[in-house]
Amino acid sequence: MKVGVVGLGLIGGSMAKAVKKKTEHTVLGWDVSETIRYSALLMEAVHGFMEDGNPKDCDLVLLGLYPHLTVLRPCDLPCSPAFLPAGFPSPA
Repeated sequence: MKVGVVGLGLIGGSMAKAVKKKTEHTVLGWDVSETIRYSALLMEAVHGFMEDGNPKDCDLVLLGLYPHLTVLRPCDLPCSPAFLPAGFPSPA
């Protein structure tokens, strides 16, 4: 399975590293910062990068993004709003 991680900072990088270490899945990462992307690769948190940041080839995508900087519609998340962190902005 290909697991994509968008946002490779503290949270996303930790998720990527754990998935890579504890499973046999291929972990592809993406971050807007090229420095962060290559740091994650050097730290062996990811196997490689998503092409142009597009997770189309991934079977599962994990988000390590700031909720207040992320614009999502209800159809974008396959989960109940009950599982979203407190303070997560309501989709308009």
